[in-house]
Amino acid sequence: MALNVKTAFARLADLTESITYRVAGTSSYNTATGAVAQPYTDLAAKAFVVAYRDRQVDGIRIRTGDRQLVIERLALEAAAAAASIALAPKLNDRIVWSGKTWVPVHIDEDPTKAVLIIQMREPQ
Repeated sequence: MALNVKTAFARLADLTESITYRVAGTSSYNTATGAVAQPYTDLAAKAFVVAYRDRQVDGIRIRTGDRQLVIERLALEAAAAAASIALAPKLNDRIVWSGKTWVPVHIDEDPTKAVLIIQMREPQ
């Protein structure tokens, strides 16, 4: 029996965690105050959050405390479409997980573009 990504996520639903994927909009600059405003659109999603193994942590590319977020791309795209926005994951997006806001430092996807794999880090 062929197992697709949607089925795999459904079967492993008890292992997924609720996250909020914050899609960064176009920032604006206030000439009067000098402040830059960064608007976000929040998308609710389910994802796997995985800690890196000690042997993967090199202190440079992968740091202690970094996490890997694995999310079904189609589900995130459907949430984006419902919010009337396009989804193009980028490093100025944000992820809210476990009561903290995390910053993507590397975004990758599987060869079939079915799953997004995001290395995320707590901001200092």
